[in-house]
Amino acid sequence: MQHNFILADVMKTGFELDVKSFILSNTFSDQKIDITGQYYDLPQYDLGKYDRRFALIDFRVENELISKNPEFHMEYLRRLGKLKKMGFTFVQSAPWEQPQLGRNNTKFFPNTTVVNRHEWWGDASWWWWFCARKHRGTEFNFDHREKKFDFLYLNKLKKRHRETLWYKLREGDLLSKSLITFHGLEPQHKLPPEYELPWVDRNNYPKIGFDQDVYEKPYNDCAVSIVSESDVTGLFITEKVYKPLMAGQIFVVQGFHGILAKLRSMGFETFGEHIDESYDEEPDHDKRCDMIRSTLEKIKQLDYKELYANTEKVRTHNQKVFFDKDILGEEINRTLRLWFEFADRGQISS
Repeated sequence: MQHNFILADVMKTGFELDVKSFILSNTFSDQKIDITGQYYDLPQYDLGKYDRRFALIDFRVENELISKNPEFHMEYLRRLGKLKKMGFTFVQSAPWEQPQLGRNNTKFFPNTTVVNRHEWWGDASWWWWFCARKHRGTEFNFDHREKKFDFLYLNKLKKRHRETLWYKLREGDLLSKSLITFHGLEPQHKLPPEYELPWVDRNNYPKIGFDQDVYEKPYNDCAVSIVSESDVTGLFITEKVYKPLMAGQIFVVQGFHGILAKLRSMGFETFGEHIDESYDEEPDHDKRCDMIRSTLEKIKQLDYKELYANTEKVRTHNQKVFFDKDILGEEINRTLRLWFEFADRGQISS
């Protein structure tokens, strides 16, 4: 048994309770973890008894304003120096954000280069844990017997990779019978009122706070979700994928190369026996977008009742896996093992 100590937030600028809850959802049998979110609690612990000591630095973009305070930086550097002498391994923590954004946030902490650090963004486990915690115990009414629309295609923020796929799919009549949104474009594309989250102002859709909310009606009435992930350059899976998994809906994903293979390694099943998922094996993003369009064109010719009957076992399996704490815990273990490996190597994370 190895013993690990984690300081969940060096400067207490983030959401250390969420981070602590995530970490403690692991299923390790050979690792013990003690954790605090308060720097000033450290004297209460016998730090010398731990095999590893970690200190998480909150790297969210919201820290831009506080980072401009010189007193903050003085205290920040003082703590880093003290923790370094105490043998802590540092983790750059931005689980809410995609890899590139998390790396860009380094400019808010320009002096962090005084210590080596491991980069942690949401990878595959954070948003799975977050959504499962939010919706576990909720009584949903998902019903896939009748489909009024081909595709549910939801886009919020404007991003280059989303625009690339958006304009490819908007050619011709592929999306003529679909529910689509793109809040980041002008003019905005919005859902019909009866399909929007009933608890939000449709005319003033909030920028943050409701992305993980689920309303059954659009999932029930649309045959397939077209998911355009937040990032297509690195391992990052968000609620955009986890919501159709939770809903028992068939999906096609614009994500990083191999995202479907990653989902399968996590215990989920995809729909390769029923729809063309070869796009997942294409490393070139533009070509992958073309292949996604081809897959959707083929799907549009299918009998949806037959498709849903043939995929019932897969979809039910995915719903069970999504809420399975032990399977989720194994994915959290994978995240934490990367921290352990970095600490044991004692070198800068690649």
